[in-house]
Amino acid sequence: MEKAHTEDAGGRSLALAYMPQLDGLPTVACLSVLYAHFLSKEVGPGWNVLPWGPMGVHIFFTVSGFLVTTILLGCRDRIDAGAQSRLFTLRQFHLRRAVRLFPLYYAVIFGLSVIGYGIMRESVVYHVFFVTDLPYSVST
Repeated sequence: MEKAHTEDAGGRSLALAYMPQLDGLPTVACLSVLYAHFLSKEVGPGWNVLPWGPMGVHIFFTVSGFLVTTILLGCRDRIDAGAQSRLFTLRQFHLRRAVRLFPLYYAVIFGLSVIGYGIMRESVVYHVFFVTDLPYSVST
């Protein structure tokens, strides 16, 4: 399937350009968080000169925020150029986010509940419906 290629009034492309320089950053971010959680105590104190976990979280959210903002600015440009309506663009944006995020989210929930990680089997319904904190917020 071909990507729709539209141009604005100045002849500039409104498609999001691929940025290969960003490919490795989410991997570095995830590995630094995993290192902080699981390996930092095993490797030794010499490797703990940097705050690996917080640094990874900041890198991941910075890259993610940049990419989502770039997508949203492209959507605004397509709306301003008259190529798409606001409702169509909003629906398309959220549908693409859902198709990208939900399968992995539910696969992790399913996998953790199958192997019995923590109290996942008892709380899987809360995770499925995005109300994970509900049992903790209701006072008994």
